[in-house]
Amino acid sequence: MERFTNMMWPQGNPRVSEAIHSYAKQIVELDQLLRRMILESMVVERANTDMNLVTILSKNQVQGLEITTKDGQA
Repeated sequence: MERFTNMMWPQGNPRVSEAIHSYAKQIVELDQLLRRMILESMVVERANTDMNLVTILSKNQVQGLEITTKDGQA
């Protein structure tokens, strides 16, 4: 994360860097909690390390990835 903020703000921006790092850390913790909950609900004792088990999306004004239901509803 530090490398990314240094690339975006070569002159430095510690406040933004700290905010991004804090957000990323919280997302990792949320991901780990969700994985445990999902695996426990499926009665799985030990999971592999597939990082694609959970995708966490943050809704904002930027159009990008769209999630649809099985019947095609957004």
